[in-house]
Amino acid sequence: EGKEGCWDDIVFIDDVYVGETAYGLKKVTYDVFKNKYSKEDVRIIVATGEPMYRSRLFNTLERDGYKMETYISDKTFVGKDATIHEGTVVFPNVYIGNDAVIYNNCIVHANAKIEADCIIRSSTFVSLGAFVGASTVLGNRVFIGPNASLFDHISVGDDSMIGMGSVVLESVSESKVLVGNPAKC
Repeated sequence: EGKEGCWDDIVFIDDVYVGETAYGLKKVTYDVFKNKYSKEDVRIIVATGEPMYRSRLFNTLERDGYKMETYISDKTFVGKDATIHEGTVVFPNVYIGNDAVIYNNCIVHANAKIEADCIIRSSTFVSLGAFVGASTVLGNRVFIGPNASLFDHISVGDDSMIGMGSVVLESVSESKVLVGNPAKC
């Protein structure tokens, strides 16, 4: 980290795709990254949205002692006593209601609305324009598709996926894929 609010270097860590740059920025493998950058000098944001891969990356980085950065857009409303944990990214124009809790390593994309008293567990992805009703609980590694709507007081089990534009009226068990209005397996 350089001057206040500035970074000396932004680097993509990528062990899958070949090439030296991504979006005009340096790209290195994780092994090269570990050898070049000191744990004390870096902050990391996991940028992939796929929940299972996101979870694995976060756990590896945490195990290796890296500090995870939390990013909350200044164009986001965060309600009273809401809590947002380490490594989470919250895009612009998001509403997070009072007493909501968003755990480690989540992404809440632009224009999403998370109502009061919601709990969003680790490595969950809430897509663009999604609505999560009051007192709803999203499990670990859940994917909520763009413009999906979830009713109040329901839960979505770990590793489940809600499709784009789906309307979820009832609780969802683990490892389910739901689509439609009303959403069905």
